[in-house]
Amino acid sequence: MKKQHVYIYLMVSLALVITSIILFILDTSPIYYTWPITVFVLATIVAFATLAFALLNKKTLSDFAIEVVDWFRFISMSLMVVLMVFMFFISSATVFQNSMNPTLDSGDSVLIYHYSYQPKRNDIVIVNIYTEHYPNHKGEADYYVKRVYGIPGDTVAFQFINVNTYLILINGEPVYNPEGKEYVAQINTSVTQMNNSIYDERDLIREALDENNQIKDGRYLVFGDNEDNSIDSRDLGAIYKEDVVGRVIYRLSPFGGI
Repeated sequence: MKKQHVYIYLMVSLALVITSIILFILDTSPIYYTWPITVFVLATIVAFATLAFALLNKKTLSDFAIEVVDWFRFISMSLMVVLMVFMFFISSATVFQNSMNPTLDSGDSVLIYHYSYQPKRNDIVIVNIYTEHYPNHKGEADYYVKRVYGIPGDTVAFQFINVNTYLILINGEPVYNPEGKEYVAQINTSVTQMNNSIYDERDLIREALDENNQIKDGRYLVFGDNEDNSIDSRDLGAIYKEDVVGRVIYRLSPFGGI
């Protein structure tokens, strides 16, 4: 390992550390995992220690020792890059729900993009659901995977079907799942799965609308592709922007894109 190379590696390691600190301060990601941060710190320590050792002992190191030191440097710096991407840009998750069938099945592994993410219509997103924002949700916080249908500024209305069922209209058009089935809101449905109460699903959606029946800033309507078996904005109301963890960008297992 040449002396000039050691200085280059030191500068790259320092740049990675500074970039990570800046991203953390800017709070660009809605999620942080403890283990990658811990491993990143350890990898940083190993990288700097290895490079310092190589710089201070270059004249006395054998060719084999130099090769070992170089491998330690390569592995630690590679971990720094991978973990920085994982902490601030992309992470993985496993689906434990059937509400997105047939797009996603329970047990599927997916990649999530979460760097300064802004939800867009038709994106599949991960949402953090907890009681403070969603009173109908009982128990501990859960992560749901849903598709975005309504965004701020959209006009929402309901079209009568029968005595207690209404089509959900966004900008004057009925909302359909990918298989062409219409989403409906119901009045006085049987007992809910969450709090054993009877309610009008339209009221939950209307709570996020302004006086012009447009979705307020920072709120989104999300539904599961499995229209008949999904806890979504009909049960929880419009979700808040700060509760959107990120966008599902790829299915890892079974292998295939979304």
